[in-house]
Amino acid sequence: TLADSAVRGVVLLLYGTGNAPARKKNFVSWLERLIDRGVAVIACSQCVRGTVELNAYAVGSQLSSIGVISGGDMTCEAAVTKLSYLLGRGLSPSQIRSAFNMSIRGEISLNGRHDDLFKGFGGVVSKL
Repeated sequence: TLADSAVRGVVLLLYGTGNAPARKKNFVSWLERLIDRGVAVIACSQCVRGTVELNAYAVGSQLSSIGVISGGDMTCEAAVTKLSYLLGRGLSPSQIRSAFNMSIRGEISLNGRHDDLFKGFGGVVSKL
């Protein structure tokens, strides 16, 4: 199964602001097993202009509490690329969590604004 494989990262496409199926109790426990094993799990919105805010709904809050990382307003493609890059750099799940809140190449809005994306750009990349 996926929970037993060598997977190091998973990107989820969730509803709207990061809500997931509420009736699928096994889904949350499966994700928790992955996270406990050190797998980075990223939540993205399937909406074109969606922003993941895991604490907006009960299931999203539950995902946040078990360690699912918000992808913010990143597209799924950007999240997969960023996760691949960070895993390739050998970052731990906690370092990946921190890095997902930073813009490396303009893939995520900072504080809901794009005007400060490239301030200190070189410093962010060199820290990773």
